[in-house]
Amino acid sequence: MAEMSARFPSDVNLPQDPVPFREVRVHAPAEVVYDLKKVQEILPKVLGRLGCPTCCSGFDIRFLVERDLVVDPRSLDVRGIDPIA
Repeated sequence: MAEMSARFPSDVNLPQDPVPFREVRVHAPAEVVYDLKKVQEILPKVLGRLGCPTCCSGFDIRFLVERDLVVDPRSLDVRGIDPIA
């Protein structure tokens, strides 16, 4: 056992990534998330908001199917929650 600990020391300091990935969540309806052409159309817009429309370096971008819905009590229409409104 001593031989193994000499070969694989447990106190090795591994290099740290200088720019840790930052998670970015993009919430969209299923008809957008599951349509590659639509995702390819909105991706440059998302990247532009992050600082560069052609690069996602340093970001972990996750496209999530919209799951939060709201019902209009007057019309009983169901729609996604618009966080910008």
